[in-house]
Amino acid sequence: MPSPSNFPKDTLLRVIKTIEALSDCKTRRELKLTIELHVLSLFDCNAAIYGWLDTDMAMNTMDAIGLTKKDLATINKFVPYDPASVKLFKNRGRLMAYDVDLPRKRFLEKVECFFKKFPKEKRKDHPYFKNFQTNLMMRDPLGSSFGIGLQRLQPYTREFTSKDVVLLELLGPHIFSAAKTLLLSQEYFDFRALAEMASNRDRPIALLNKDGEIIYCNQTFTNYFSVGTGQNLPEPLEMDFVSEMERLNKSKKFRSPLEDRDIDLPEGAFRFQLNLVHDEQLNRENRYYMELEPLLEPGSELEKAMKEKKLNKKATKVCELVRAGNDNKQIVDELKDAIDTDLIMEITTVEHYIKVLHKKFGTDGNRSKLVADLNKLSHKREPSS
Repeated sequence: MPSPSNFPKDTLLRVIKTIEALSDCKTRRELKLTIELHVLSLFDCNAAIYGWLDTDMAMNTMDAIGLTKKDLATINKFVPYDPASVKLFKNRGRLMAYDVDLPRKRFLEKVECFFKKFPKEKRKDHPYFKNFQTNLMMRDPLGSSFGIGLQRLQPYTREFTSKDVVLLELLGPHIFSAAKTLLLSQEYFDFRALAEMASNRDRPIALLNKDGEIIYCNQTFTNYFSVGTGQNLPEPLEMDFVSEMERLNKSKKFRSPLEDRDIDLPEGAFRFQLNLVHDEQLNRENRYYMELEPLLEPGSELEKAMKEKKLNKKATKVCELVRAGNDNKQIVDELKDAIDTDLIMEITTVEHYIKVLHKKFGTDGNRSKLVADLNKLSHKREPSS
């Protein structure tokens, strides 16, 4: 991979100018214009799409540039089959580019599979496939399902290179910081879309004021921390929130993206993500969007519990993937390329082991409670005295 220090001076100056423009964005429209004028020209692209992917690999809360409504409908249908998207989001990758990580022919092969799987779909209704040339994608390094894709559609045909990958590594955190803040701001004041997005997530999500009072949280958050709307965060989490809020405000002041951070709570170990939500036009006070990604540490109570409950190899693997928030289809997809072929399962086998887990952990078929209980066991055990 080329080093940024080897880039031409003109390229580095354009990167700096783009970072400054991103940090100055005050509205969603300004962000979209900045990506169009600065980011697309820097990468020699003519299309972009950014937003969240839900557990079914469907885009929501997104903005797009250079793509028609028909193109977006095609992308939404195809993204669960797109090899680069699957590797990036389901296999927890960070960057993925056709021409660099995957040959373009893999995309074309999956397009053919798409039309075989859905014979009623007509090619003439999906001009996107004919115009598509290549794609460079990045997932939020802070662990959320937020991502951006920079695309070249006809007549742009040049291949992406490792230089483009390094450039996106430099710019990505700044794009995500600006985009999530502005998109979340709009979602908060619309609110219904934010609630709908969060309710479908198997990880804890909450919207907070600066005092740590919960304005909104999803059921998973309540299952973990036994608090809900109108209440304050429990003390250990509140201390981490205050610390992270100070880091976030400092990072905004110095125009630098917030680095990843892991925290250890009585409820488990988590990757902590905090985004600022504001609306200067309505002169509302700042709100903070908190999302926690559960982590499993070696030597955890969960590891001990899985052994005590005598889970076999397949049940143990399904247990780990359920704890991470994967649905049944995602578990099948995660395991289909497993080096240990004994772990490859059909959906009916996964469903069987989910029932086993509910029985073993006493969650009575409640998936959200199962995920929460597994993660409460995921923090490291105290050393025995």
